[in-house]
Amino acid sequence: MIRILIVDDHTMVREALRVVLEQDNSLRVVAEVGDGETALRLAEEKKPDVVVMDVALPGMSGIETSRRLLARHPEIKVLALSTYLDRRIVQQMLDVGARGYIA
Repeated sequence: MIRILIVDDHTMVREALRVVLEQDNSLRVVAEVGDGETALRLAEEKKPDVVVMDVALPGMSGIETSRRLLARHPEIKVLALSTYLDRRIVQQMLDVGARGYIA
């Protein structure tokens, strides 16, 4: 079972992702959060295999949250999620260790 943490500041996006992901019995959403600080705390607690990370979060950005998360837990796979198609933003997420980018 692949354990997933969803990090997005839009409740509807988090709920929709959960519904889609949980259609696959091999995936389990262990938590959904709307900000980076909470994401870091819950990553410690829930031990996800994958974090789906929004780039634009209130407070700490998804880029900074990913950098901190992967510094503590390099085994976690981060997938960046955003509507931004700016190559610089995509590259920043990849530079901090995201494995992919979903736009």
